[in-house]
Amino acid sequence: MPRSEEPGAGQRRAKLARSDAGLRPGFARYLDLEAIADELRCFELALIPGLLQTERYARAAITAFADIDSSRDQIDVRIATRLERRRQLVASDGPRAWFVLDEAALMPRIGDASVMDEQLTQLLSLAEQPNIDIVVLPRTAGLHAGLTGPFVLLAFDGGTTAEVVGSENLGDTVLRTEPELVRAYRALFERMQGDSTAEPIEASLRRLRGEH
Repeated sequence: MPRSEEPGAGQRRAKLARSDAGLRPGFARYLDLEAIADELRCFELALIPGLLQTERYARAAITAFADIDSSRDQIDVRIATRLERRRQLVASDGPRAWFVLDEAALMPRIGDASVMDEQLTQLLSLAEQPNIDIVVLPRTAGLHAGLTGPFVLLAFDGGTTAEVVGSENLGDTVLRTEPELVRAYRALFERMQGDSTAEPIEASLRRLRGEH
């Protein structure tokens, strides 16, 4: 776990703390750690990562997957939290972030066509940020180890502190810190990121849209 917090990271966490109501316990703890992370590595299999979502995409996705007894207020809290996380990502003190997406994450129709078009356009804009890299594993990558499920790796104190792996289980976030497990996830991420078929998000969207 991280040894210390820089002032900017503490401020980022404080902004999220006021929105903890309605969040699952594991995810609330994950948000505490994400807010003080120096580096973030995220693999997503089926959806655009929450950190990269537009408000309309986030609303459509969160509403679709919300528990049947979730209130409108709880859904609004989750959306507001997601958007605040994105603002923190692109802030001047935001973490260095790498994203690997399976091409399948770009394909589902979430909301209507305008929601998806806005979301894909935002991916291109975010990829231009100096602290953000986004690559896509195309279908031609075939079977790959990431098909076991999405995950996030958080690193702290310039990488000198043990990393944390976050993954979802039954709707909540499970955090793991065992060194051997963390190393395995780090190796998996780097293998997917360096796959010979991996494309920058710009090239992937041009291909999917039939552009040249």
